[in-house]
Amino acid sequence: MTIKIFSEKNATYGNLNSWDLLKFLAITFMIIDHIGFFFYPNIILFRILGRVSAPIFFFLIGFSPGRKTNYLLIIYGIALTIFHFITEQTIFQLDVLFTLFIAKYLRKNLTENNISLLFIISFVFEMLFRPYIQYGGIMFLFTLLGYYKKIEDEQLLTKFITIFGTYTLYLIIGFYIHFSMENQPMFFLISLILILALEMFVCGYLLYNFSLKRRIKYQFINFVIKAIARNSLHLYFVHVILFKIITFYV
Repeated sequence: MTIKIFSEKNATYGNLNSWDLLKFLAITFMIIDHIGFFFYPNIILFRILGRVSAPIFFFLIGFSPGRKTNYLLIIYGIALTIFHFITEQTIFQLDVLFTLFIAKYLRKNLTENNISLLFIISFVFEMLFRPYIQYGGIMFLFTLLGYYKKIEDEQLLTKFITIFGTYTLYLIIGFYIHFSMENQPMFFLISLILILALEMFVCGYLLYNFSLKRRIKYQFINFVIKAIARNSLHLYFVHVILFKIITFYV
């Protein structure tokens, strides 16, 4: 009976594909990042590993933005922004779900004729709105990478190296400034730079070689991966609220 119920639930999600696996990977690193942010802020390894998550999500939007506009991004984004402000009383900053919504909108209206416009929007958005919206505009470049991968652009490798190189440098400078101000030893800073660079290389390699394989069998963990990947938005919303409540009251 249990096997039958499990099989029926598994069937409702269809076949496991490479999209699910990549999204599952992004969610896993996202939760690792948030565990570090909320519960172990002094263990930098959690935050380093978590840097993989956002590029993957924005890349997937660029690769395939979906046919329908998901207004749950806005609803959940508003709820989390208000909850964040109430619990932490910090400067007003929009949740990353707003950035994802904007990325989906830009991707749906993206054509070969207005690609340069997205570059401009990315950097203007980053410069003007970075303090007010999570992840700013630099993530739109990964949406652009997903688009280039989808159309198999002739200069795909060059564009991957350029954008991932820019993002890696952006991360390294940010982390270096932050930990230099905390008077961390040089060995620690060099190790941090090497780890970040290696991590971004692996992430870039995975995305560069990504292709949509529509049927992958992983037997009994099949359902778990699919369920998490295809409910990622709800999972994000619930776990952030839960983590905030725990840290606020404990």
